[in-house]
Amino acid sequence: MHVNQLEKGAVASRRNNSFIDNLKAFNSEGESTHVDVTVCVITYNHVAFIRDALDGILKQRTTCSWNVLVFDDRSTDGTTEIVQAYERRFPDRIRLVVQEKNVGALENWKQLLLSADGRYIAYIEGDDYWISQDKIEKQLNILNNKPDVGIVYSQAKQERRNGSKPVVIGRRATRNDLIRENPIPSSTVMFRNINLSDFFSELDEQLKCWKMSDWPLWLWITQRGEIDFLPETTAVYNINHNSTTHITQKVKWIQSKISIIKYFKGVPKNRSLSGVRLRLVALYAELLIAPILEWIRVVRLR
Repeated sequence: MHVNQLEKGAVASRRNNSFIDNLKAFNSEGESTHVDVTVCVITYNHVAFIRDALDGILKQRTTCSWNVLVFDDRSTDGTTEIVQAYERRFPDRIRLVVQEKNVGALENWKQLLLSADGRYIAYIEGDDYWISQDKIEKQLNILNNKPDVGIVYSQAKQERRNGSKPVVIGRRATRNDLIRENPIPSSTVMFRNINLSDFFSELDEQLKCWKMSDWPLWLWITQRGEIDFLPETTAVYNINHNSTTHITQKVKWIQSKISIIKYFKGVPKNRSLSGVRLRLVALYAELLIAPILEWIRVVRLR
């Protein structure tokens, strides 16, 4: 007799957030019955975009086993109701977890990734969407055929909500490139679901201070495996034109970049230290001139 907690877990997790236990499916021997890929969707107040995100996922053409896990950080704009409707339409594919209260982006992201039961995780944010119907299949083939690769990503079309012209972002990068800057559009990645609890244990305090959490995860994964690139545009990456424009926020982002580089540059992976040093010098210079540039911008607006 099989004991399957997936159905009741999706409901129970909405009440008490015991998702990590409840969202795992177990067979009679108590071993995890993994699917090939879990698509992890993080969302909060994405009412204008979440349909596109889910439709892009559901259009995937793949022969592998896969499921969709959506973690909603207690949206207040109707996002929750939209995802619930999709969950009712696709009960064997989609599971929604709604936080009992708003826990913040980092905690919601952590709980989402730790709850994934796929051998691989394909990640997407609720205001982005996939435009390649073969994204899962192509990236899965790369990971299956290259056991040394820990993460694969692709290009994305970056669109700003202020109507400016879209640009393609994402380029092939080595581990040495990745320590200097993050060229990876987060909603294009697929990576091995291995020991993520170690990542959050090791970097718990740092993640609370850093303004970004995806870049540290990519760096952590590349300590344990290689990085690969699918040279295709597979997603649309939306940017809110109102985001992170205040000088205080800009400074915090620069400080986070400096701290992340310093933390990871010492790992034993033959990093190009000269390139890292140059990148740090550039960031320190940016940190110094940021207030001046902001002052000039304000003066011009007067």
